[in-house]
Amino acid sequence: MADEQQSPSEKDGKLNQLPLSKIKTIMKSSPDLVNVSQDSVFLITKATELFVHHLTEAALKRGENKKQLTYKALSNLVDDEDNLQFLADIVPPKVLYKDYLASLKKDKSEAIEVDSSSSDSE
Repeated sequence: MADEQQSPSEKDGKLNQLPLSKIKTIMKSSPDLVNVSQDSVFLITKATELFVHHLTEAALKRGENKKQLTYKALSNLVDDEDNLQFLADIVPPKVLYKDYLASLKKDKSEAIEVDSSSSDSE
């Protein structure tokens, strides 16, 4: 029964799915860190894996297709959950090009109206 709860990497004898060397390289790129111990690299790697697992599971539950993770489900999750707002710039809602052009035209027309109203008051 314990085998049913293990991830595929744990069945293969590996404790992590992400490579420790890559996580260590990322951690060393921070100027605030001078020394990075193996224990801290392992814990950060495990925490990252658990976070990604939680993020994908939550997005799958919210998505239309429960067997396929979509960008739309992921961006909706990030947009709706307060504790995931730090990812808003990384996983923004998808905007179609035609919608983007329409918003640009709208912003331009609003800017022109503001400029004309401010020049009228002078």
